[in-house]
Amino acid sequence: MKPAAALVASTLLLVTRSPEACGYEAEISPAARFAAKQLAAFAAGHEAARPKRIVCVYFTPADRKPPAGHRERLTRVMTDIQEFFAGEMARHGLGGSTSHRRTVRYDLDDARQIRFHYVAGKHEAAYYLGRDFRKGYEIREESKPVLAAAGIDDAKETVVYFCHLRTEQDGKTSGIGPYYGSGAREGVFRDGRCWFTDASILDPRNLSDGKTMLDDEEYGKISVGRYNSIFIGGAAHELGHGLGLPHTKERPDEAERGTSLMGSGNRTYGEDRRGEGRGSFLVLADALRLAAHPIFSGTVRDLDKRPEAHWDELQIEAGGDGLRAPGLRITGRIVSAVPVYAVIAYHDPDGNSDYNATSWIAAIDDSGRFSVEVNQPPSAKGELRLVACHVNGATSVLRRSLPLEPSSASPKSP
Repeated sequence: MKPAAALVASTLLLVTRSPEACGYEAEISPAARFAAKQLAAFAAGHEAARPKRIVCVYFTPADRKPPAGHRERLTRVMTDIQEFFAGEMARHGLGGSTSHRRTVRYDLDDARQIRFHYVAGKHEAAYYLGRDFRKGYEIREESKPVLAAAGIDDAKETVVYFCHLRTEQDGKTSGIGPYYGSGAREGVFRDGRCWFTDASILDPRNLSDGKTMLDDEEYGKISVGRYNSIFIGGAAHELGHGLGLPHTKERPDEAERGTSLMGSGNRTYGEDRRGEGRGSFLVLADALRLAAHPIFSGTVRDLDKRPEAHWDELQIEAGGDGLRAPGLRITGRIVSAVPVYAVIAYHDPDGNSDYNATSWIAAIDDSGRFSVEVNQPPSAKGELRLVACHVNGATSVLRRSLPLEPSSASPKSP
């Protein structure tokens, strides 16, 4: 199989099951139907001959070598994550078509395994340990020459760095290494990156093991299954950041499904396979944002085009009839040369863009008019963020400090 064919095959890797076969019930909202229609029209005739895909680096410090079987094992890890995203996108009615499913995709080799770019670090393992972001960026710098030699500009791709930094001995795991990610949350797609710390027990086959115990440096005595929930879930969560997703907590009416992946769902992933909880899921806001990401959309049309968005006739009303007081009602019209397929309101109680922001989806029509109700008491020191999602994968953001005055307000367009 030629490399180009392998890229096509990566789209279909273990994501051929329907939502029902995955145990999901389709939950297609009017907002998702509108988004799917707009995105399909935008991509028609502009499908990329070489779709964007995730680039994978395997980084080994100077005093180690890659562990046996890592390529097959990590392909299973990333395929499990791929299947999770595919199922959740389909559940929301944003799964794409049979020829192009919306999910993460990877560069695969002829054996349908992830194609790794191997980097030998300049320092021993101890040097790279810790949660210091600077270590992750050192790993990135040390990886650049290897990627450049393969014709890859890391400033234009989404790159995952698997770091061989965990130590496993006598039932104990140690070595707190990089586990974080970042991507373009505003404006146009630029690039994305995330770092995962590898271990030989990291394998989705172990997610169901609630009996075998280990002693972890960070989490104490936990089961092998729990370890995998934390670290495979952490990989999916950080990959979400690498794809541009913010932290998003599940609303009370969404909690029956489980924990939002981009909230605290990085620690509940796959716990349902052990019967220990409901597991993790994607809230609609995250699915909507991913739907136009070039890795999910299959098109790079107008990828570098930064749209100007105008928030016209904007009304933000605190309280009022029909709202669960004191709630917010937000109406307006979004105008842009690059069409908007979704408007999302984030209610962030403390304004820190952390794990407690909830999302509310606006109803939007062909003229760009939208309305959304935030049925949550506005906080005393938080932030309201309105995010317009453009069909080329770009986002435009408008911020307002909370609390708002109890009467209607008409902010001017930025």
